Amino acid sequence: MTHQDATVPDFITGQYVTNKAKGIRSFPYSTDPSVNPLTYASLQDLGEVHDIGEVWANILHNVYAALVTDRGFYADGRTDPTSSAGNVVFLHNFIDALSLQPCNPTFIQARDAWLQADVNRYQGENQCTLWKAFASKGLGVNAGDYENDTTLPDEC
Repeated sequence: MTHQDATVPDFITGQYVTNKAKGIRSFPYSTDPSVNPLTYASLQDLGEVHDIGEVWANILHNVYAALVTDRGFYADGRTDPTSSAGNVVFLHNFIDALSLQPCNPTFIQARDAWLQADVNRYQGENQCTLWKAFASKGLGVNAGDYENDTTLPDEC
């Protein structure tokens, strides 16, 4: 949320908490799978809520990067919600998806809420961008039972 331009660098969070350079996460937030290899299938081996959330947070980092790559960046996006730039679309879909998903959603239910949020607000303009970002982390069309899937809908 603190980005100032269209670059989406890798980043580490919480170094101050642990006083360690790697911070509080297992891997930096990154769109590069060699830097952050966590995927939907990683949930097979994770049981602690913060570890599970780390996977979802990096998936959303990838969604943000994809939207900004496709739609650009609007510097005033936090104060002017009228832009169709990627960072603004991300924030709208982020908030809208929260009201569409059930309490304690699965990753698949949360993904589907994001996709529906985009249909509701943007008439599905970003469906393929969203699907590609989710599928790149294992949440493709046929994902389930903590098994990765990279399948995209036919229209993508």
